[in-house]
Parts: sequence; structure tokens; C-alpha cells
Amino acid sequence: MGTPYDPNNPLHNLIVGEDSKPIAQIYDPEANSGQGGMVPVTVNDVQNILAGAGDITDLATLLTNFNAEDFATATKQDAAKAVLDALDNKDFASETTLLALKTAFDNEDFASQTTLAAILSKIIAAPSTEAKQDLIKAVLDSLDGKDYATETKLEATRLLLSSLDGKDFSTETTLASVLAKITELDNKIDSIVDTEGNVRASQYGNTIELRGLLANRMAANAENIVPGETTFWAIDDGWLYASDGAAWHKVLEVGAWQ
Repeated sequence: MGTPYDPNNPLHNLIVGEDSKPIAQIYDPEANSGQGGMVPVTVNDVQNILAGAGDITDLATLLTNFNAEDFATATKQDAAKAVLDALDNKDFASETTLLALKTAFDNEDFASQTTLAAILSKIIAAPSTEAKQDLIKAVLDSLDGKDYATETKLEATRLLLSSLDGKDFSTETTLASVLAKITELDNKIDSIVDTEGNVRASQYGNTIELRGLLANRMAANAENIVPGETTFWAIDDGWLYASDGAAWHKVLEVGAWQ
């Protein structure tokens, strides 16, 4: 028959869990070799009590033990459900992805603790002053908003420079020689064209013939006039003039330019 429950019997004391709180338990008269004692509740125990197999003492003990448990409230259960719902359908990394990530990190050459300690020591020994930080900020602010070349523009520039590579460009000596020739030709043109640019000249033997409008005729003592050798045909009044170095003189009426 075992031993009936005795609240004063130490063997019949409640079983306490790791959190110092009683666990769900029931009195078993046959426990402790027939001396009786509390034992953890099983599903069968609950079913037997509900079915009337246990006495009222067993039921009261069971309810007391359940009452002592710190069960989650409906609010806490709703909060836990909300957390689980938030995690639902998340795209969590697979074990393969996590393993690849771990491998990548393992292969990185991270700074050792000694190196980091040396850097920290350097920072502590010579920290950046507020003035230096303001200077850095000013430099960064000056860079803000700059119209830097995009990758596309840089690539276009690179292609252009590549196309110029290996070209046979003229040397400075060659360019200087070309410039000298151009200057020589320019001087010769200045010697036969006046400042208006509409006087033409022809040279026959020792005679230099100029022609143009009478109003555009240069002075008789102009730089390019050779007395006795330079003539001017005024194509609008039809006269051929000759210079003596001081004045123009009519020498022949050849007719106006029709």
C-alpha cells in the first residue's frame, strides 16, 4: 500500500528544479522503497487523475505544482509569435553560403593583435588634434561637388590616348623650320599687298606694277615703292601712275578696268 502523504515527512517535500522553483510533480506512496515521496508528473499521471484513478490529494498536489510554474502569459506568447512571424520567409543564408563565407574570412590576412595594439598605441601617443581634423574637413569639403570624370569619360580618354600612341609627330626642330618658311612667305606677301588687301602687283623685269582703286593707292614714298620702277594702274580712272619717291605722276592713260 505504501506510505500515505505526510507534509511533515522530509521525504515528502516538493522537488525543486535548477531555478529553485518546484517542478510539476505528484505524490507516489510507493516511492523511496515504499516510504512515499514526490515524483515528476508524467502524461500518464495527468490522464489517470483526470480519469479518477488518483485521489483528491494527488489532484490538489498536481494543481499546486502547476500553479507554481512560471508559464508564459498570452501576451508573452503573442510577442514570441510576432518574432517568429517576422522571421518567416526570410532569405537566410544556407549552410553552404555560410561555409563559403567562413572560408573567405579564414583566408583573409587580418591584422594581428600585436599590429592592432601598435596602431592603438600610436593613436594614443599622437592623436589627431581638432585643428588637424578641421583641416581634413576643409579638404574634403573642397572636393565635394567637383565634376570628376566618370568611368565612361576616363575610358574614352584612355582610348584616345591609345590611338595617339606610336604616331609620327613632328619634332620641335621640324616645326621651327616650318614656322620659318611661313614667316618668309608672309613677309613676301606683305611686300606686294597693301593694308587693305586688295592691291595686286606684277613684276616685269625691273618694273613693279601695282593696280587697284585710286583711293587705295599707297603713298608714293611707301616702304615697298621703288622710285622709277614702281607703277600703279588705277583701274577706276584708267591712268597709269609712276612714283618718283615723293609723288605719283600720270604717265599713260590705259583706260579703266571694264
